[in-house]
Amino acid sequence: MHRLCLFSILLTWVAQSNAVAQPLEVAFSIQDDLLTWFSVDDPNIQNTITVIGLPSTLEGNALAYDSDNQRLLFVHGNTLVNRTIYSVDLSGITLSATGTVNAGWATNLGTMSFDGPREVYGGSFYNGSYYVLIDGTDSLRRVSFDAAGVINNQTNINLPGVRDMFLGDIAFAANGDLWIAGFNQYGGTPDHDRLWRYSTTDGGDSFEYQQTIEPAGDRYNGIFFDVTGVDLYGYRYNTTQGHYSSINTTTGVPEFIYSGSPFTQGGDLTNGFFIGVVVPEPTSALMLVTGLGCLFGRRRRAQA
Repeated sequence: MHRLCLFSILLTWVAQSNAVAQPLEVAFSIQDDLLTWFSVDDPNIQNTITVIGLPSTLEGNALAYDSDNQRLLFVHGNTLVNRTIYSVDLSGITLSATGTVNAGWATNLGTMSFDGPREVYGGSFYNGSYYVLIDGTDSLRRVSFDAAGVINNQTNINLPGVRDMFLGDIAFAANGDLWIAGFNQYGGTPDHDRLWRYSTTDGGDSFEYQQTIEPAGDRYNGIFFDVTGVDLYGYRYNTTQGHYSSINTTTGVPEFIYSGSPFTQGGDLTNGFFIGVVVPEPTSALMLVTGLGCLFGRRRRAQA
C-alpha cells in the first residue's frame, strides 16, 4: 500500500509538471451561483471558477462576456425591481481543465432598475455595451460603459413588432445581428419555440426585424456565437436532455456535438473567446493509466 501511494504521488507530479497552458476557445455558462467554462469545440474539456464577494444565494442571469475589458457580466435576481450588475475580471486568469480556479473578487458595477418587478434572462455584449432581454416584452436594456469600464448610461430599446419573447437567451453576431431564443408565449410548448433575428445599422442604438425561425423540438435554453461571430451554438435540456449543438442559422436545426453538464438545466451562455487553459498533456494521462495498470498487475501476480 505504501509503494502504491508513493507511485500515485509520483505519477500525479509527473502529470502536473507536464501540464501546459494553451489558448483555448471557451464560453461560460451560469446557473445560479455556478460559473462553468467549457471548450466550444469539445465541452468534455470544462471546469468551474469560484468568485469571492457574491451573494450566498446568487440567482445569476443575463451572462455575457465583455471583450473590451476581458470580464464576465451578469445580474443577480429573478423577478425584481432592482438588480445588481456584477463583473468578474478574467484578465490574467489561467483556467484549468483539472481543477477549479479562484477568479478573485467580483465587482459591483451598479444597479439595473425597472418600474416594476421584471425578469431578465439573456445577456450579450456588443460594440462596448451590455444588453439584456426584458422577459415577456419586446424590449432590451442597454448598459453602456466609459473607457474605464464604469457604467455611464442605461437605456431601454424597443424591438419593432409584438412578439412577446419569454425566457430568451440572446447573442450578437459579428455583423451586429441580434439573435434571441425563447418562447412567444409564457409557459410555452415546442409549438411556441422561436429564434428571432434582428439587425442594426447604427451600432446597436436601434434594431430592425429580419426573420423568425421555428425550429423543431424544445426551445434553445442558451445560445451564443463563437469567437468569429459567425457560427451559432446552443443547447436544449427539456426533451433532448442536455444536448449541445451547432445551430443552422437558416433552419434552426441543431447538429449534435455533446450531451451532459453544464447543459442539463437552464442557464445563459457567453459568446466564445480565447483564454489560457491548463490542459494535461496526453502523454501524462497515458503514463498514469499505464503505470497504475502495471502496478496493479504486479500486485495481483504477487498475491496469486
